[in-house]
Amino acid sequence: MRLDSQLSWEFRECASLRFVGQKSPERPPRGIRGFDGNRENDSGRAQCTRQVKLAILRMDAISVNSLGPIRRTLWMPPTSISGPGDERVRERNLAVLLLAIILFSLSPVTRAQADAPGEYELKAAFLFKFAKFIDWPKDSLASAQSPFTICVLGEDPFGRALDANLQGKMLGDQSFAIRRLKDKGEARRCQVVFVSSLETGHLAEIVESLQGTSVLLVGDTTGFASSGGTIEFTLDHENRVRFTINIDAADRAGLKFSAKLLALAKIVHDERHPKGN
Repeated sequence: MRLDSQLSWEFRECASLRFVGQKSPERPPRGIRGFDGNRENDSGRAQCTRQVKLAILRMDAISVNSLGPIRRTLWMPPTSISGPGDERVRERNLAVLLLAIILFSLSPVTRAQADAPGEYELKAAFLFKFAKFIDWPKDSLASAQSPFTICVLGEDPFGRALDANLQGKMLGDQSFAIRRLKDKGEARRCQVVFVSSLETGHLAEIVESLQGTSVLLVGDTTGFASSGGTIEFTLDHENRVRFTINIDAADRAGLKFSAKLLALAKIVHDERHPKGN
């Protein structure tokens, strides 16, 4: 497999995205300063509540163009109320209009966030990009027909995100295969191994067991790269997924990274060799 000479715009797009939703339960989010999500949500709800109250107090002056004739029909007061049934109809119409007001007042940003990718969806996309922008040794695959295998060692935090991201994709002539491992001894058969947070306590043993292989070790626990892993996922202060590369670990595995990929990363060395010597 040859080294790509250009870093695709897709990689930069991944690096610019923020994730929303649940973060990894094993470690708290890092680098988030001066942000109170509950306060922001409470502010939005308070604003919405004020709009609804104003609508009730000034119902004759409401001007929601998009409701048009529906608004007029819902709010047209009957000439007389003949019984409880009419009152229930009026209450139902009131509820429908209030719901419409709330829906129309939703911020476009709020709706966009619902479609934003989660943390591990972005990390799954990065694993594919890493595979594309590394020059792999010729003997990294058992044969020309062997699939390029990405493995998860330990508890899988990706769910279906990894399978969905790699479905139908190719790396040159190789298709992708995904394996979930419980035994670190099986990792030698993989090209990329994501080490779950519950397994990082055994990182030194994992690194030792992979001596002489071209396996790319990836993790997202603090200090993973400087402790012998190859790539460590991190989060910046805006919740964007970033990554750190251990050059010493890459050299041991015979992996050559694209220069532009290196330019996007923070570079570290093994803790016992702070200068890479």
